[in-house]
Amino acid sequence: MTPSLGSSTNSSPTSGSPHRRVRAAFHRVPRHLFAADGISLDVAYANDVIITSRGPDWRATSSISEP
Repeated sequence: MTPSLGSSTNSSPTSGSPHRRVRAAFHRVPRHLFAADGISLDVAYANDVIITSRGPDWRATSSISEP
């Protein structure tokens, strides 16, 4: 079960304000699908950044932004 981000919107992807469209996308797209295999649902939906890739110097080169 994915956490709720508040009230859902009936806005289509091409209508409404950008804020509503982004909010609607968060409701439709499961965040955990973008996390690495083995990431728990609790971690995937925590209010934090998830590093998805690191460079040779171990610095983050890709991440899933904080929701």
